[in-house]
Amino acid sequence: MPGSEEATAEEQAAYEQVVIAGQKILFEDPNTKRGIVNMLKAGAQDPTDAIASAAVHIIGQLDTMSQGTIPEVVILPAAAAMVEEIAEISNAHTQLPEIDHKMLNQATQKMVAKLAEEYGTDPTEIRAALDSVPPEQMDAIKQEQGQYQHG
Repeated sequence: MPGSEEATAEEQAAYEQVVIAGQKILFEDPNTKRGIVNMLKAGAQDPTDAIASAAVHIIGQLDTMSQGTIPEVVILPAAAAMVEEIAEISNAHTQLPEIDHKMLNQATQKMVAKLAEEYGTDPTEIRAALDSVPPEQMDAIKQEQGQYQHG
């Protein structure tokens, strides 16, 4: 799991399962993808907020589907992965804003705040957890996730 050298095998497996389930929601159901695109179009004035909201929505759906069994330590990193996936959807559509690195960081920060509000967690603790992720580890995870999307 990104950012946690102390993650157990169970936590790592849960993280991967949640991310793949999120990708399935985003990429396998054309209605969901269309809904995300519409959500991003509606939020074009502040695409970072729209991306953050969509990521929190997807994680909320997964949490509901799992009947609340997603481990808390998995929710934030999985939501961060969803932010990146949704930014890629935005970047793939010419009618939507191009999401650069700075905007991706802003979307992640907004997602952290929204998750903190929804789950009653201190945003500074969440931000510290995200900041602890080594970039090379995040890159390896993105590559692994890309295999699902493109493979």
